[in-house]
Amino acid sequence: MKKLIAILLCCALMLSMSITAFAEDISGDHQSGTSAITYHVDSSFIVNIPETIDANMDYTFTASQINVESDLAVNVYCTNLYNGGYITMTNSSGDSFNLTFSGMEAENRVAHFDNDNLQSTITITGQPIEGDVKAGDYTGTAEFEVRLELKNNG
Repeated sequence: MKKLIAILLCCALMLSMSITAFAEDISGDHQSGTSAITYHVDSSFIVNIPETIDANMDYTFTASQINVESDLAVNVYCTNLYNGGYITMTNSSGDSFNLTFSGMEAENRVAHFDNDNLQSTITITGQPIEGDVKAGDYTGTAEFEVRLELKNNG
């Protein structure tokens, strides 16, 4: 019971605290004043991640919108390729090989966008790295992570 009363008293104390408002004092017959106005617009972006990428062809990611603060950039990473990983490609016969992307930048970055730049500065191409590559049509799945980062982070 004592704990409940203590909690209620704390809540009552917090609700009765006054908040100081700062404003410009206007004295005499002076009828105007000024206030500083602030407004913040959050960074926003739309990066296009295609349903299918032809790994035989050069590919460059695009964006529909990039509106970020001047010290920020939008980077896209292929998470399959972290720590020496790869994308497993298989065909209808069960043949498989491992694939990576050539042309990537640091930390498996496959795309980089600066403010108002709707086309990445990086071009990637699929590159088999291990396995017996037999003729045929292969499919695999790449997972991408899009990050808003400081420009010097990548």
